[in-house]
Amino acid sequence: MWSIPMQSQNMGRTSLLFADLFRIQGYDKVRTPWSTIFLWIFASVMILIAIWTVAVLFANWYKKPMYSTKKLFTSLVRKHRLSQKEVAIMNQLAQDLPPSVPAAVLFIEPSFWKSNSSGLKEDAKELANKIFGSAFQTNTY
Repeated sequence: MWSIPMQSQNMGRTSLLFADLFRIQGYDKVRTPWSTIFLWIFASVMILIAIWTVAVLFANWYKKPMYSTKKLFTSLVRKHRLSQKEVAIMNQLAQDLPPSVPAAVLFIEPSFWKSNSSGLKEDAKELANKIFGSAFQTNTY
């Protein structure tokens, strides 16, 4: 049933490498289907790349912090229904903050509402009254 011939005259040199290793009797007249083999190898590699890509994307998504100071600031701006001019004022005030302090602290601590620009003081005072109301009346503007 199994025979391993020492020499095959009908097959090319590269075909001898694989065909002679595991040959079924009568297989020596059939050509090796290289295009099918390469197609299966290519498809297998593409499937492995797709699985690896999905795994990497999932790992990066899982490591991503759920809460960020930027998202908190954006959600507080939406919650307080601030206009674009008021958001610009908040961004200018946030630029004057130390780097270790997030911009969202402007919504809870009025002592950070100090501005270096004189034109911003009146706008900042109106915005502080809108955000804090009468709860925090301070002279830090």
